[in-house]
Amino acid sequence: MGRSARWGCLLLALLLGCYEFRGSTDWVPFDTARLMVTNSPKTYRIHSVLKTDGDILDFGTGANGEPRFTDRGIAYLPPGAAETTLDRGVIRGIMVGLWVFRISCPFIYVERNGQWRRVGEPLGGALTAGLARWETVCLGRGPGPLRVMIRNVNSEIQYLDAVKALAVDTKLLAIAKGIDGVAVADRVRAPAKAAADGVDMRAAIADADGRMWSSRYAGGSTRDEVILEFDETPSSPALVLTAGGTLLESDLVGDILRMRGDSLVDWYRRIDTNPAESLVLLHWAAREEIHLLKVEVRTSDGGWATAGFVPSGGPEVLPRRAIPLKLPASPASPLTLRLRPPKGMWAFDEVGLASIVDEKAATRALEPLSGLPAELASADGRFLEMRPASAAIVIEYPALKEDETAFLRIRGYYKVLIEPAGDAAVLRRIETVDGEAVRYAHRRQ
Repeated sequence: MGRSARWGCLLLALLLGCYEFRGSTDWVPFDTARLMVTNSPKTYRIHSVLKTDGDILDFGTGANGEPRFTDRGIAYLPPGAAETTLDRGVIRGIMVGLWVFRISCPFIYVERNGQWRRVGEPLGGALTAGLARWETVCLGRGPGPLRVMIRNVNSEIQYLDAVKALAVDTKLLAIAKGIDGVAVADRVRAPAKAAADGVDMRAAIADADGRMWSSRYAGGSTRDEVILEFDETPSSPALVLTAGGTLLESDLVGDILRMRGDSLVDWYRRIDTNPAESLVLLHWAAREEIHLLKVEVRTSDGGWATAGFVPSGGPEVLPRRAIPLKLPASPASPLTLRLRPPKGMWAFDEVGLASIVDEKAATRALEPLSGLPAELASADGRFLEMRPASAAIVIEYPALKEDETAFLRIRGYYKVLIEPAGDAAVLRRIETVDGEAVRYAHRRQ
């Protein structure tokens, strides 16, 4: 971080009444805080604000869906300066970062009570056409009108192939299953014990309240060891997580693309035309557990067996998903799970265990009333191109019933807009040396 950047962060700390940089799980109380951010040309960013009444303030959007600075918190800023005053509450301290470049996906918003609320950012990691996929986003529970907005606010071109909405009618928990599915579960059971490298983490992951657990690399092992112990082993068990990649992970992916230099276009071509190239990428992601986190269960003989995989998401909106677990014939008692996320690359807001009541939930297709472009009516390869700051897609659907939960299925990919800067030696180490991705990502901060 350069000298000007350090002074900028210090200025923010002084404005907030905080004089030290804290981890992402800390919240700092304030009575009145005047927050100011300048973007010239970098962006400083506050992650989220929690009022004393427990409401986490969303970033908000302008009348036309454009990112803006609002009295509900900090959003992405246009060039210039912006400021606001917030009264009494706590602010996560200090989730301030240099925002030189970010990789994300389409942002999905839902309108409730006249306010747009961001609920998802699917398709993370679908960096080119050969990686295009479907993904399911939970839009929320009824009743009432359903309006959905899809918007590109990032330095990338997004290519969308199809968008479909559906509803599940149940008094139980309807939840996204894996990367592209829907299931019905009974209830979420919090772990009786939860520790990361021996340190209790239950308060941070008890529920999805925005107080996320993550970690930082400070030498030594590049992995955390998260141990979760449950008093009950439900039938058809599924791990329920509100979790995904961090800003650090997003920046890492951008850097890796840059490092390919003049060969980036050829790399895209190989991924698009040769499935074996996609497998090479998947093998790296699985080895490093950057986009795919392994879930292991302790066996009765003291070993560990793979029980499932958690796909990544975020970093702005962490997805809530149910991951069905395949338990061994003789799991240990009590049921004990292990996650080994690379340090700083994953954030966890909620972790629990549920029983899948219906793995293939009956759904009602929601036919759009207005706003759906013809290119998105079916997955036919007629990709709709969305450039940065292009007009938002606003789709109106039939109203939800009392016990219905709506989901959006979306298929597509994106291409980031970057200036390649080849660094073959560093890229080679990241690709071939276990843990080098974590070490590099923390060095670059």
